[in-house]
Amino acid sequence: MKVFYCIDFTGVWPTGTCALVVAPTAEEARKMLAKELTSYGLKLEESDTLAEVDLSQPRVEILLNGDY
Repeated sequence: MKVFYCIDFTGVWPTGTCALVVAPTAEEARKMLAKELTSYGLKLEESDTLAEVDLSQPRVEILLNGDY
């Protein structure tokens, strides 16, 4: 399994958004995220990015720092 994140989908309010997805492929992660967002009344756009987390070495990835 791989870990992906998306921080640029449009949320309920005009603030930052963040979602983590664990899936075998990026394509499956996109499908899973789109389905989950739909359950919240949201939509994943084609332009929204899904980035894979590099698990080969220790790291920190700041997803949202509170800066609007």
